[in-house]
Amino acid sequence: MQKISFKNNTGITLLEILVALSIISILIGVGGTSLADYVDKKRLQGAAERVFSDLRMAQSESIIRNLPVYVTFNANSANWCYGINEDKACDCTKPESCKLGNKTKVVSHDLFNGILLQKARFAGGVSHTVPYSCINSKEDCLFRL
Repeated sequence: MQKISFKNNTGITLLEILVALSIISILIGVGGTSLADYVDKKRLQGAAERVFSDLRMAQSESIIRNLPVYVTFNANSANWCYGINEDKACDCTKPESCKLGNKTKVVSHDLFNGILLQKARFAGGVSHTVPYSCINSKEDCLFRL
C-alpha cells in the first residue's frame, strides 16, 4: 500500500478564498461610492459651466448687436430648461421660439440628468433663487437682471 502525503499540496483553502473576497468587496464598495460621487460632481460642474458659458455668450451677443438678448429659465421641477432669444423672452419648452440669429438656443435638463436648477448667483454678490412656487409649478420663471 502507498502512503498519501499532503506536505506538497499547493492549493488554497476555502478560508483564504473567503478572506480575499471580503477584502475585494470592501474595496469595491469604498471605490464605487467615490466614483459615483465623482461622476455626480462632474455632472453638476458641467451644468454650471454650460449655464455660465451661455450667459457670457448672451452678454457678448447683446454687446455686438447693441440690443438686449433674453435668457429665460423654466424651472419646472426637475424638467428645467432655458432658452436664449434676441427679440423677447421665449418658451424653452417650444425650442422654435428661442432663436439667436438663425440658430435655436435651448438647453434642457436632458443633457444633465439628475441636476436641478434652483439658484443663480451673479456678479456683485447678487443672488437669484428660484422661488418654491416656480419649482413646483408649471409656470415659466423669467429672471430680470
